[in-house]
Amino acid sequence: MRKTDYLSLSRQLCRAVKNALVKDIRQYGLRGLRSDNPENTKATHAVDRIAYEELLSILEGVPGRVYMEGFTFPDVKNSEFTVFIDPVDGSANWDRGIGDPCFCLAITEKEGSLVFGDLSFAYVEGLRSGDRYYTAGNRSYFHHALTDRDTPLKTSPIEEMKNAMAYIKPGYSGAGPLFTRFLPHFFKVRDIRAIDNSGMEICELARGATDILVEARELSDFYNLLAFPILHKAGGVAKTLDGLNLADTVISTEGQYDYLATANESLMKEVMGLYHQFLQKGEHELGNGRFFLK
Repeated sequence: MRKTDYLSLSRQLCRAVKNALVKDIRQYGLRGLRSDNPENTKATHAVDRIAYEELLSILEGVPGRVYMEGFTFPDVKNSEFTVFIDPVDGSANWDRGIGDPCFCLAITEKEGSLVFGDLSFAYVEGLRSGDRYYTAGNRSYFHHALTDRDTPLKTSPIEEMKNAMAYIKPGYSGAGPLFTRFLPHFFKVRDIRAIDNSGMEICELARGATDILVEARELSDFYNLLAFPILHKAGGVAKTLDGLNLADTVISTEGQYDYLATANESLMKEVMGLYHQFLQKGEHELGNGRFFLK
């Protein structure tokens, strides 16, 4: 039996989704946020439905079970693998025509209860940039659309927060939970950015384009972590806020995950240490839009 080429399948699926989304823009233009419930961060977006229709026909003959948040695919008997897909990570950004929303996919060949370390393959592609990230064996790779070159990934060598750039994400009304636990980190690092596309942010950490990622808004779900194998195989570190390695964390497709990701263990130790120090000694209150430290 011929083994499925995961990279080719991923590129085919992403291309179909992107073509359908571009066709929609050509027909209707950018119309702003199109969500079933704009008040709900996790509500289904119109672009998700467009993507689902495209994926449904292509995946019909693929020997794998398919999972996508909010949608159901036909069951596959004697499946060879399981596919998890977030076709438009950053759908709100896509609707607004900003940033680099991405197509994300992860695959495991294991059955039953899974941990993040069981995800053996991952693929992420920027729907605007065309940059691609993927795993092959025990390595991760970056295809730069501008140069048309593929290079192995390795995380940044920076080991101190004072020299580090961080993606610290307060968006989607998640500033409260973030600031009450990670406010000191804003002052400790050298630079701060956030693009609110988790898949692309994780991949840029794997590439060494940033050094720290803080996701602590009580908003991130399993599908926001499909890029984890790319970071893991590039030498990065990811842990839940209680210190458990993400690779050993049980996967729940309906779960919510706050986590820290860093380029190396040295950075993780400092980031995690400052977090615990603030929890234990930082007396704070959040009110009237201002933060007061006592």
